[in-house]
Parts: sequence; C-alpha cells; structure tokens
Amino acid sequence: EVHHGFLQAYNDVADKFKLALSSQIAAHPSAKILVTGHSLGAALATLAAVDFKRHVGGITDANMELYTFGCPRVGTPEWSDYVYNLIP
Repeated sequence: EVHHGFLQAYNDVADKFKLALSSQIAAHPSAKILVTGHSLGAALATLAAVDFKRHVGGITDANMELYTFGCPRVGTPEWSDYVYNLIP
C-alpha cells in the first residue's frame, strides 16, 4: 500500500516517462539508468523505479539504480521491503 497522493502524481506522468525510457533503452541498450529525486521527487522516483523495473523491457539489476534524498515515507513497511528486494 502506498500514499494515494504520491501514486496519483506519479500516474499523471507515468505513461510519458515509460515511453521516453523505452525509446532511450532501444537507442542506447548499454546505458545505465539512474532514477533520482529529492523530497516529493524522491517519492515519485521510488514509484517510477518500481514501475520501470516491472513494466519496461531491458531494465535489469545491473543497469538501473535508485538514489533518493530526503524521501518521505512512500508506503507501508511491506512496500518498503518490496522496493528493497526489487531494486537492490
């Protein structure tokens, strides 16, 4: 379970982000992907990284990293465990 407001804000831009990312992965398959943000941006970056890892082809543990700064609590402790296991 995640914060409704963070999820709604991310969902407003998610399709555009995933389309742009898919295009860049196709053009640069060996590039490293860094997902980062501060404060509200960190919460959105966390949601984005999970979404990218689950739904965008070509993303692996080796080519994507998530860095957040001053991130508010995005979801429940179970969500946090899920994120830590999904994105090492």
